[in-house]
Amino acid sequence: MRKDSYSVLIVDADREFADTLGLRIIARNNMTLCGKVYSGDAVLPVVREKRPDVIIMDLTLPALDGISVIRMLQKDLPYKPIIVITSAYSNDMQRYLINDITSKFWK
Repeated sequence: MRKDSYSVLIVDADREFADTLGLRIIARNNMTLCGKVYSGDAVLPVVREKRPDVIIMDLTLPALDGISVIRMLQKDLPYKPIIVITSAYSNDMQRYLINDITSKFWK
């Protein structure tokens, strides 16, 4: 279902990138920034509290990687946010795992 405005959570260990992306989101009329998280282990509590429509998340995070975070969200959330995955580095195994996890996430 299309909405007039989407709330966005940024998850990235690179604070400069997260801050820049956050400013771009704030500048848009159809998006609100509901938070920024810099570590994988901090995602679930923020998602539970803020219930973002969209999560923009890097795969490489301290404490808990992006793939593990997706698995955790899949298991623990009562709703299904849109997850946009970013990564400066990826490999075939990561792409396979992401495809496998996300294909099950929205069933």
